Amino acid sequence: MGGAGGGWDVGRDGARRTLLQVARLACAAARAPESLIGVAEPPPGPALVLESVDVAPLRALGWRAEVELEEGLGRTLAALRG
Repeated sequence: MGGAGGGWDVGRDGARRTLLQVARLACAAARAPESLIGVAEPPPGPALVLESVDVAPLRALGWRAEVELEEGLGRTLAALRG
């Protein structure tokens, strides 16, 4: 989404989640079995480190998170289903 009237996922302070946790939330939102989730071994070599998004500059502009991840997943699923 994004743009006028859309949304951006910029994260939330202090709410780190693993990809497995997000996958489980997605299954719950879709009422799908968690058996659909596959856990793969990481590729050889150094691990990729993703930095958290610093939302402080956004907060300085008056931004605040409006929905939790679970609700956002539910809204996304509903939009995709039409």
